[in-house]
Amino acid sequence: MDPSQTLDSIVALVHSAVRQHGWDSITNQSGVSRHTINRFRSSHSLLATKPKLDTIRKVAEVCDPDPATAPRRWQTVIANAGVRDTEPASANPYKGLLPYGIKDAPVLFGRTREVAILTRWVEEGLNGQGNRILSIEGPTGSGKTSLMFAGLGAALSQRTDLQVALVLPSEVQEEAAPGTSLREAVRRRIEDALREQTPAFSVPKTNSTAELAEFLSDKRIVLGIDEFEYYLADKLRWQTPMLDLLAELHNRCRSLCLSLIHI
Repeated sequence: MDPSQTLDSIVALVHSAVRQHGWDSITNQSGVSRHTINRFRSSHSLLATKPKLDTIRKVAEVCDPDPATAPRRWQTVIANAGVRDTEPASANPYKGLLPYGIKDAPVLFGRTREVAILTRWVEEGLNGQGNRILSIEGPTGSGKTSLMFAGLGAALSQRTDLQVALVLPSEVQEEAAPGTSLREAVRRRIEDALREQTPAFSVPKTNSTAELAEFLSDKRIVLGIDEFEYYLADKLRWQTPMLDLLAELHNRCRSLCLSLIHI
């Protein structure tokens, strides 16, 4: 069984249970945090963030309408799908729908030219010689996220004069107000990036995008937004807050580059 098909069935199960019983019920019964359960938005989010298999199994069992047989059934389904907690050292480097992360840079093949182009774009943008917004566009499964993470992200992570922050949809809390949730996800990921060089560094929490932008105005940062189309598709909830946030950061932080990854 294809892992993405198995995870699709789990995602559908979780969505149905949330609608019927609510977040608190699932969180209390499974012992899994709401932040982690939020990753069950899509099979792509699960594949990208790769929560522990025990976590996936616990959530699936709690959400299953037939709890008596759920443990045995989901343990078998997940095992048959070939989804594993970790890859063995000699694993096949071809991951199918799984995107490469920064740590997979050594096995990313055939993207040398594209990585060089993106790196040059970043240099020109940060130096005021070019556009500071990059759109990485392509069909689902074409390697956009892998290019950003294992390609550009890995290349720039070796630098000491800038930081790379990559935001996945799974890191955005759906239950919070959209503007607050997006701002906090971006703040947290930028803080993590800055701590790579200065462990004790912190980006203060704020209810103002202008204040966040002001604090970051002297930092050299590449901010990547994965699955950007997700926010644009939901005009009523996510589109305006996301565009307002990015516009504010772009206008106030002259040394910040945006990379938008979408289909």
